[in-house]
Amino acid sequence: MVAVMFAYMQKMTMVDFPGKIAATVFTIGCNFRCPFCHNPELVIPPLAPPLYSEDEVISFLEKRKGKLSGLCITGGEPTLHGDDLLSFMKRVKDLGYAVKLDTNGSAPDVLQSYLDAGVLDYVAMDIKTSPEKYSMAIGYPEGLEDIVKRLSLSLDILKNSGISYELRTTAVPIFVDKKDFPLIGKWIEGAPLYVIQRYRKEKVLDYEKSPDATYSKDDLMEFAEIVKSYVGRVEVRW
Repeated sequence: MVAVMFAYMQKMTMVDFPGKIAATVFTIGCNFRCPFCHNPELVIPPLAPPLYSEDEVISFLEKRKGKLSGLCITGGEPTLHGDDLLSFMKRVKDLGYAVKLDTNGSAPDVLQSYLDAGVLDYVAMDIKTSPEKYSMAIGYPEGLEDIVKRLSLSLDILKNSGISYELRTTAVPIFVDKKDFPLIGKWIEGAPLYVIQRYRKEKVLDYEKSPDATYSKDDLMEFAEIVKSYVGRVEVRW
């Protein structure tokens, strides 16, 4: 196994892991190239230097036992680190922490291996847009059928996992609009929680391809109304 290196560590969050006071670590590298990505330095190494070693994170968590109860692992795309990340998560679980994974859903086999190992307590999976628009949203002109198939497999895995999870969409004009939300609703039907997030053009991967405009809060509430009959609960994060 190769130890995982992390670009950043947020030493406390009360909002990223439902029901937990947690820390967050950020993995480096991603297989998507979403123009509107707000962590571009994590997408294309070596724009973000590896600042925290696996051992440093474990040492920090050991010292914070009793004050923190969870660890969020985000990126970038954490599943790119495969078995190396699995080894790290086992160490975190051995310390008594709950683990939340953020993922783009592109590696259902890796997601399943993490669930089989019992290292995940919560998963947040991105839904960029409706299936028909996915290649545009993730920066790939080809391979739409394959990526949608993999995402659908990840959705099925989560639905049958028995753990808590949420699906979330950052509402980026051009890439997702009112017409997409009925299609998204049908795709994710049965999910316990679907989150619609506001888009801000503050720091993005591709400024030319990312829109300047954003949706209003009323727009997001309208989108939520469209999807609510398909899922357990819809939340708008403004």
